[in-house]
Amino acid sequence: MKKLLQSLFILAFTFASIAQAQISKTSIGSSWNMYTVLTPSTNPVHVNDGLGTISFAHRQNAEFPGGSGVMQTTWSEDGGLTWGNYILQPTNDSTELNYNRYPSGLIVDPIGDGLSSAHTVVCGPSTAPVGDGWSGNYFYNYALDGSGGREFLLYDADTEFPSFTRNSMMADKNDVIRVLGYDGDQGAQLVVSTGTFDPNGQSYYTDFEYSSSITEWMGEYTDATTGEVTDSAQWGPTNPIYLGDTIFYVDSINYDLYEDGSLDSTWTNEIKIIHYEFDADSNIVAVDSLIVWDNVHNVQDSDGNWLPDTLPYDSFYVELIGAIDSTYVEGTPGYYWTQKGITSDGLVEFYDYSMAFNQNGNIGYVVHQGTDANGQIVPFVHYSSDGGATWTQLDHDFSVLEAYILPAYNGGIDCTVDINGDLHMISCLFEGDASVTETNRKLYDIVVNPADWNAHWIADINTERVLDTDPMAIHGIGYNHRIQAARSSDGSKVFAVWTDVNLEEFGEEIEKVEFPDIYAFGKDVQTGRVTGVTNFTKYTVVEGACYWMFTSPVTYDTEDSYKLPSTISEAGNSELDAMEHFYIDGISFDKGDFIIENWNMDVTQIPSIEFEIYPNPASDFANLSLNMESAGDVSISVLNAIGQEVFYSNDTYKSGIHSVKIDLNGLEAGVYFYTVASENFSNTKRLVVK
Repeated sequence: MKKLLQSLFILAFTFASIAQAQISKTSIGSSWNMYTVLTPSTNPVHVNDGLGTISFAHRQNAEFPGGSGVMQTTWSEDGGLTWGNYILQPTNDSTELNYNRYPSGLIVDPIGDGLSSAHTVVCGPSTAPVGDGWSGNYFYNYALDGSGGREFLLYDADTEFPSFTRNSMMADKNDVIRVLGYDGDQGAQLVVSTGTFDPNGQSYYTDFEYSSSITEWMGEYTDATTGEVTDSAQWGPTNPIYLGDTIFYVDSINYDLYEDGSLDSTWTNEIKIIHYEFDADSNIVAVDSLIVWDNVHNVQDSDGNWLPDTLPYDSFYVELIGAIDSTYVEGTPGYYWTQKGITSDGLVEFYDYSMAFNQNGNIGYVVHQGTDANGQIVPFVHYSSDGGATWTQLDHDFSVLEAYILPAYNGGIDCTVDINGDLHMISCLFEGDASVTETNRKLYDIVVNPADWNAHWIADINTERVLDTDPMAIHGIGYNHRIQAARSSDGSKVFAVWTDVNLEEFGEEIEKVEFPDIYAFGKDVQTGRVTGVTNFTKYTVVEGACYWMFTSPVTYDTEDSYKLPSTISEAGNSELDAMEHFYIDGISFDKGDFIIENWNMDVTQIPSIEFEIYPNPASDFANLSLNMESAGDVSISVLNAIGQEVFYSNDTYKSGIHSVKIDLNGLEAGVYFYTVASENFSNTKRLVVK
């Protein structure tokens, strides 16, 4: 049995008195309808720490002309305080029978000149109009200064890997971008699309019939001492051609016939490939060796003579092995995309999927979630140590987990990779055995590497997802806990962010996540210390209303804190009316918040404090009852609605029951928040002053 590393859960461990005072809601923009934010697996929120930007990709503002398929990237340059910058990617190509949907997006600086050269990159699936179904995917990069960009429309009919691509979009520190999709027609094959910026642009064929290998022409070898030719010129070894290679080719024109129309058998009409490279000044220069297929080309002069001719060359981008029906595409500077298909051995029925790479872009993981041969919902994990060039399916057995008869990994998933190259699957699990009435729904950090895996409990999940058929669905559209994984820019900290209902506030009878708050948890992977779990939005202006939440997969790091840039959205009067998007500032952990050292301690060994204020509402005085399980220092603070501290005490208490009198005289009527905290405990409740 795989041993569960039982995690310490400290109920509502917060610095709530600080965090709640910092929560603010700022308008970003809008979208034409709800269908921009439906899935938590897209990544529209991103941080670029080098540029100091936080960006949000969405369908364009509802008041803008152009249609719902035009994509907009809106960004902040001051840590999320203001959102006045935006650029439109003209991706609504109705003339091409293409309407773009479900954007993921980010901002990158592949040239390295700052915001003046930065590009926004968006991608997602495309649908044909008039209900003709999904047609393929769009990949678009556009300069923030409006100087232009490159759109790559990859139609399903034109690619070896038709896919519905929108999940887990990320850029590594080299500005290589990766995004994940799936091909349901190929046994739920996952498709990794990788974008690399080419400052010179490429000319290539999207479909082209060619050999899978090239032969190198080796020149004669002359002994430097004797001058004797020891090896004559010959064709050298055959080398494979890989997807993503750029080869420079020579056009082959069919002038291989004699004037009378008879065939000259001396000449063949095959393609000659000459290998060229770019020098430091971006000039094309030939390398020493020729990489060729046999080819000749003759043209007829004015006298009727057939003469050899020098052929022009252009670049050939190796995209599809063995494809036919060539279509020439003129290249422009921008991101160029390759694709790789990944299938999972043993997968029977497909449910969910995710992908993550480390900050360097060399170590990556792809995760299928689905049923195995026994009908159990488990992850299927693939690993790459070469930037995604090759993948290995790990043989870990995730089917056994302490505290479950049949652990079911189907409550939501998001992934990140830490500084050590370990995968963190932030996953919601529940009991899959039908004979067990208790769902046992919990959030785990499933830590995976090629050698091993472990499960670390983060928190209990209080509620179940809202189905489309539930009365609390928004315009008939359900929603789940919006699980988000994130890491610090250096990968030393990992975070889990999700939504759930504060049952203490909304009632123990609530069963569905219909009043979502934003919860978060952080871990230092180098020290093992954690922050505990914080409900950041309780008792704030967005309490119980954090719908369609997204969090950046990389934190916005300051000198003292790790910000988790997050957004929520508000629907209009119907699913087709405009939806408003908002940035939520204050989802943040201080660097000193990683203080819990005994995360794997048995929960029964952790001291706890039971406390309550009475009467509540109160007027002149309130009495705080403390029930101390063990002796310790305890601080008590009371804050008003704008975060001002109106009462504070810090004393040492023995184990047992204590009463603390709080003077409320002089306080204005209204809602206040009181926090009781010790070394390993903190919790906040509401106080009403009459």
